[in-house]
Amino acid sequence: MAFSRFTHPARRLRRVLRRFLWVAVPLAAFGCDGASEPVGPSAGAEPLTDAATAVASPVTSSLVTGDRIAFILWQNSSPDVYKMDPQGGSLVSLTPGATAFDMSPVWSWDNLRIAMTRYRPYGSSTVYDIYVVNRDGSNGHWIRPTAFPFRLYDPAWSPNGSRIVLTVALSDGTYLATMNTATGDVSLIGGGKKGHHPSYDPTGQRIIYVSSDTKSILQINADGTGQKTLVSSTQSFGSPAFSPDGKKITYSRYAANTVNGYTVYSPDIFVTNLADGTTKRIVANSAQDTDPIWSPDGTRIGFASSRTGKPQIYTVSASGGGLTRITQAVSGATSPAWTH
Repeated sequence: MAFSRFTHPARRLRRVLRRFLWVAVPLAAFGCDGASEPVGPSAGAEPLTDAATAVASPVTSSLVTGDRIAFILWQNSSPDVYKMDPQGGSLVSLTPGATAFDMSPVWSWDNLRIAMTRYRPYGSSTVYDIYVVNRDGSNGHWIRPTAFPFRLYDPAWSPNGSRIVLTVALSDGTYLATMNTATGDVSLIGGGKKGHHPSYDPTGQRIIYVSSDTKSILQINADGTGQKTLVSSTQSFGSPAFSPDGKKITYSRYAANTVNGYTVYSPDIFVTNLADGTTKRIVANSAQDTDPIWSPDGTRIGFASSRTGKPQIYTVSASGGGLTRITQAVSGATSPAWTH
């Protein structure tokens, strides 16, 4: 799928649709400004639908109590999903015996399910796809009945659980998309917004993500309209997330650190107040500090760090200080995800 570099993303997408679409869906139905366009095939005449443009409602069901952090535990070069309490105890495997390659676990807002990225067979090859388990590891299943032809990753639930926002990798770059959790239908957001690592705010009205050049963190409405820049830099960003009250964001960004008298750049953890734009680096280290996540009460932030050689999970006060290591994984632990 070679596309002209000067072709508009929406036109490139329609070429992809003409090549892969196996059911007849009028493109005009998705052509209005701010609407979403479906991408990829749908085997067995599975219908393709556009992304929801209505504002998602906050979760109304009772949240499961008891903080837990899901994460990737590396054992014998195989990444599997585990959960633990915020002190690193009560370790439970959620994908026991799995031979798949699991990545990026994330809790649903009612804390009943965990979505993750997993390799899935597609023809003679494999693709990234979205796999879901219950909070106790039961009922593991693919959301889509058939594999998607493009890589799907960076999942994050909508507050009402009806959608998962994610990154889809097309031939000309990465785009923001949503997956319907009932049908598995995948749709581009706003007709084709480039970027990666998206997630919702607590109301479901806003989506935050990293720009395609990695030098900005952007925000859009859930329907793809109203794009604006929240923070930007000459250095790369990663993994932005709204605080539980929606008033702050945390993220990783490459920053200068001094090692043996030399300046080196490595990802550190930052917090920005959205009301006034004030930013604080709450973790500064020459190691790789990545994947920050908020505690349910917003007082602490969990993240992964390579400062001991193998990556481990740490927590720190959201205002800085109180650094605590909570894993002692021999082969490493990454990608923390705190319950809501």
